[in-house]
Amino acid sequence: MLFTLAIIIILLLSIYVGIKRGIIYQLIMTIGFVLSYWIAINQYKVISYYVELIVPYGMPTSADENPFVLYSQDLIFNMRHAFYHGLSFFIVLALGWFITRLVGRLLQFISDLQVDSYVNLIGGAIISFFVHYVALFFILFVLSALPLNFIQRQFRSSSLSRAIVQYTPLLSEDAYQNWVTKTDQKLTDQK
Repeated sequence: MLFTLAIIIILLLSIYVGIKRGIIYQLIMTIGFVLSYWIAINQYKVISYYVELIVPYGMPTSADENPFVLYSQDLIFNMRHAFYHGLSFFIVLALGWFITRLVGRLLQFISDLQVDSYVNLIGGAIISFFVHYVALFFILFVLSALPLNFIQRQFRSSSLSRAIVQYTPLLSEDAYQNWVTKTDQKLTDQK
């Protein structure tokens, strides 16, 4: 329930932010987000090894019980790889997004360009919703790989969070294939 409420609030706020920014400024921010996403896709493996050295992961102590809501018993000991890959991806994405926001502040004057007000409001809202949805997907995916009871209970009680992680077109299958089921490469082999 907590995840569902947070997701709804974040997505509603994203629409508000998009309306306030307008389509031109939101497009600039989205280009920065897409560039950050591309860099993260290509660079997350480089830092996964170092993230593994710094960030602890609470491994399940028994293969008899599955602490994960979204993943099968067979994958229980592979989830640490998914966590470190997802966290590394998110770190690179967040750094890129931070730089995008700094550059966006410098280019904020562009939002004063004249655009049809209806297109400006609706376009900004739709684009902002999309960007925030993608960011939420990655946050939820990383959280889904944590074997913490509190987090897994939230996934169990939130069909919206489960649906986002499992059924987001393109992203769900790609993240699952690259971060959960690819276990032939250890993190230490990727530095």
